[in-house]
Amino acid sequence: MPKIESIRPGGALEASFSAYPLAELLIGILRGNLTGRLDLFLHPEPRNLVYFKDGVPVSVQLPDAGVSLVKILIDSGRVPHDTGLDLLRLAEASGRTEEQVIQQHNVLSAGILDDVRRRRARAQLVRLFDTSQLDFRFEEGVPMPFDVPLTILQPLPLVYEGLMKTQDRTVVNRFLEAHARSTFELASNFPRGVDPFEWGAQVERVVAQLPPPLSVARLAQAGLPQEVALAAMTSLHLASMLELKEQGPGVRPLPAAPASSPARKAPGEAATARRSPTRAASTRRAGGSRSTAAAAPPRPPRAAPPPRGWSRSAPPPARR
Repeated sequence: MPKIESIRPGGALEASFSAYPLAELLIGILRGNLTGRLDLFLHPEPRNLVYFKDGVPVSVQLPDAGVSLVKILIDSGRVPHDTGLDLLRLAEASGRTEEQVIQQHNVLSAGILDDVRRRRARAQLVRLFDTSQLDFRFEEGVPMPFDVPLTILQPLPLVYEGLMKTQDRTVVNRFLEAHARSTFELASNFPRGVDPFEWGAQVERVVAQLPPPLSVARLAQAGLPQEVALAAMTSLHLASMLELKEQGPGVRPLPAAPASSPARKAPGEAATARRSPTRAASTRRAGGSRSTAAAAPPRPPRAAPPPRGWSRSAPPPARR
């Protein structure tokens, strides 16, 4: 399957998360420093979109991802529980979105609303780590419309949180199969002194200060829970922040999900199955993915830059 990093100017890549997991897609877009639009087929209409600027998701519009803005407000204590229920009832009765009702009734200041939008956008993308059968299409070079709100997110924390919370074990199983007993050192592009994946102080301290070599077993021996150690090492490996020191044998993959807790599906996933038979057939013929490109010449080869998504001070993209 072609890597998203190698996409040509004006080109497109179409696949499913079963063939191209979301964690690898986010890292690839970041590594390729790509600008464009990710269309997620959660609904028959093309309305679930994520816009990227220089590898970073800058606007997340996922109305069918099933994350309530009002619930975030209630859980964070921004609005009382009764007020939140009133907002939900007003939205349902009027047929408007929760955000439109909030804005109409001046429930929040503009700054707080922006913060809650970002929280919802992050929760929506993390939830998509469990939608392995979801199809998507990324188009390089598609500009972000002027009228969509900014919800700038850092890709590396998204990847780590998604790997921690998902019940789809595809990505971590690949790491286990190849490197369960391998040892590594942190690569020179690992930004010491910061927390690029937003692990938290304890995890960041263990990973950054543990004398080499690093491995899943050594992180667990240093006090990290097994699932945290595995997600941390897998995230570092995806982001090319590990240097292999000694190749060790792999192990049997983890089960896809506990029998008592089946993998979640986003509400729009059922709609995905009703997509056009023509589109579905073309995807199957291409072995689960399809890559197209405009007639523009390919980008000249260049050294892959280190992932830059960890910066907390990334300026918002300029609007033209």
